[in-house]
Amino acid sequence: METVSHGGKKAQRLKERRCIISRQTAAAENMLRFVAGPQGMLVADIKGNLPGRGAWILARRNVVEEAVKRRAFAHALQAAVQTPPDLAGQVDKLLLRAALANLSLARRSGAVITGAEKVNAVIRSGRAALLLHAVEAAADSRRKLAQAVRAAAGQGSNTEDSAEKGQGHIKTLSPFTAEELRLAFGGQNVIHIAVTKDRGAAGFIKAISRLIAYREAA
Repeated sequence: METVSHGGKKAQRLKERRCIISRQTAAAENMLRFVAGPQGMLVADIKGNLPGRGAWILARRNVVEEAVKRRAFAHALQAAVQTPPDLAGQVDKLLLRAALANLSLARRSGAVITGAEKVNAVIRSGRAALLLHAVEAAADSRRKLAQAVRAAAGQGSNTEDSAEKGQGHIKTLSPFTAEELRLAFGGQNVIHIAVTKDRGAAGFIKAISRLIAYREAA
């Protein structure tokens, strides 16, 4: 069900939707929209702008899996739709693709720094908003950059865990493989990335936050 909150100026600016599974109401940016495609196949509308009646659920993998299990989409869309059994995995790939596309855009705007030494310098300067490691990044290089994160946050902890859990002002993530980053960077080998606080990084930060939240659902 598609609704808009009218309870105050801030709420008016945020379109809210109700999850067909949990019945929770949340901002549309924290939800996933699904529509019936031309051939009757269920389509994940990641951008939320496809025409037609939409069914909304919380942007969490376990909720998508529950919706498939309950066969909830046909009822919500009031249409006979074919729901792929691997829908949750398909959504993950779409969110991943969106995050990588936004990373490329952020790079073009100058909001992405690569190379261990340059990343280290940006972190220590206080300009970094996020630190990204490729999944295959070596423990030693992760540890060195974690020290930079702690230094930037002014923390005296000697454990890497504090940085990996995002304490301070810089969150550390490893959502991409080296191959995924290579493709996003036009063949360049990229292992470590600092995403700055510049406006050009806003789209990526939003997209990666959505992907992480989708994957980390309890």
